[in-house]
Amino acid sequence: MFSMQPIGYVKSPFKNSQEIPKGLGVKHEAEGILEIKEELVAGLTDIEGFSHLFVLWAFDRSEGFQLLGTPPIDNRPHGVFATRSPRRPNPIGLTVVELLRRDGARLHVRGVDMLDGTPVLDIKPYLSSVSSEKLRRGWLAQAEARGGMNKLRGTAVAILLLGTLVCAALATAQTQKPAPVAPPNRMARMALIAPNNSRMTGVNTMRLINTAQAEYKHAHGKYAPWDELC
Repeated sequence: MFSMQPIGYVKSPFKNSQEIPKGLGVKHEAEGILEIKEELVAGLTDIEGFSHLFVLWAFDRSEGFQLLGTPPIDNRPHGVFATRSPRRPNPIGLTVVELLRRDGARLHVRGVDMLDGTPVLDIKPYLSSVSSEKLRRGWLAQAEARGGMNKLRGTAVAILLLGTLVCAALATAQTQKPAPVAPPNRMARMALIAPNNSRMTGVNTMRLINTAQAEYKHAHGKYAPWDELC
């Protein structure tokens, strides 16, 4: 019967799976410790020379498996072997961590995404000869593209809503403006015509204000403050 025994355990800041960052583009920056069994410390010889490590570990709190599932970063189902789902026929996890330092049997690392107390099955130095030009990211790249388009749509809608609210606020302010009393000059009269004339459009209003500004600058050598135009 094939079986594995842990070579050590993870000390992690995460006590439950809800605390672990998830989502498209998420970065795992949490620091933790890989505590290796004392009788296996000799196997860590020369590991300090590597900047990053592969850590194989067990989903020891996962039960059963599901061959098809929808990951939290997408809205479409994918096969378990095309995802990092914990519900696997063999519940093995794989994480790349940055090795910060070694302290005897303790490896201080950054990038943990395991729960505290997770059994470590194996450690290997991170080596990759696959160039970025040849690397494909499958459905993840498609999900990221869809997520980017959704963000753009959300931004466009927010801008439209903001513009609508600003226009409504300006219209309300104009309708509530008190009637002018004896405008002192032509500039003030022109600036006050549009708000009190329901037939005037926003474009005409801006034309009148621009004309008033031009006259003010000609007379005073500078543009008028907004409160003088209104």
